[in-house]
Amino acid sequence: MMVISDVTPDILRRVHVRNEPMPVQLLDAVQRFTEPARSQRSIDPLAQVIQRDFSSLPAVMAEDMLQHASAAERQSLEAGRVPLRLAQEARWLSHDVRINRACEGLYWPSARNADSDRLLLHTLAAMPGWPAGVRIEIEVDGMTVDSIGAVDAPIKRRLKAQDGALLTLILQALPEAQRQGLGYTTSVQRRR
Repeated sequence: MMVISDVTPDILRRVHVRNEPMPVQLLDAVQRFTEPARSQRSIDPLAQVIQRDFSSLPAVMAEDMLQHASAAERQSLEAGRVPLRLAQEARWLSHDVRINRACEGLYWPSARNADSDRLLLHTLAAMPGWPAGVRIEIEVDGMTVDSIGAVDAPIKRRLKAQDGALLTLILQALPEAQRQGLGYTTSVQRRR
């Protein structure tokens, strides 16, 4: 949970020692995986105004924003408008949510999404030992949605992302020598 929500041990220490509030990103991750049936929509009418304009923002984050909203900002929300400062904060939090959801998909298969696949693919390409002569293309519904490697690479593999765990698909697509260069020494059964 800490890795997904980008919370360090120092932050957790301050939460426990100094009684600081838990980071909202960590609260969101914990709630999503301990209470999966809980709605991501807030029951607070002011938080609902924020979520109307920023639909990817979970309830816990929209409600947290209200904790430090000024009286004037609350009035604006009551009138159905999201004030500029809160809109900017919601935009940043929405960006954080997208990153967190991408990371969640790396750890929990049920949370996997296109951003998870993109993160995995480009992280692999940045690893020491990634073979320069390999191009991997990810296909969804017949369209290439992402790729790594040179267009003219001697080894090209086109993978259908919906076919299973992307890391397994990539490892299956690589020749044995390239897999070993990445530190994967066990054999991977190839699909037929």
